[in-house]
Amino acid sequence: SKMTLPEKKLISICKWIGGNVLFSELLESDQRSPLITFQIPELITKFLGMGSGKLGVVAPSIQFWLAIAVILAIWILVSLVISLVSYHFIILPRKLRKKSDDNKSEDIFEITPYLIGFGLLMPFC
Repeated sequence: SKMTLPEKKLISICKWIGGNVLFSELLESDQRSPLITFQIPELITKFLGMGSGKLGVVAPSIQFWLAIAVILAIWILVSLVISLVSYHFIILPRKLRKKSDDNKSEDIFEITPYLIGFGLLMPFC
């Protein structure tokens, strides 16, 4: 089947995110050189079961924090879409129905909010 241009762009964006952010070498191994190294006393290393007792402090990885920020931004956008759908299809219709039914004592059961909430939003989350 032929893909449209927006579908191709969405797939290319998802591949870039998957290759550069989610499954990159940033999370595999750390090859940075320590800025400061120091020795832990032998009594503590034996108690903790550490090897040589030599530790180092490395500078923060800008690429790693940028990847975390991109993942956070993506999750914010997904949460925004979920919130908008739930507000417009679940909360707002109930408010409008309640205002129009203030004088009526009968409660009308509507299945649409439940279908959207339990059938669309919850499986997506």
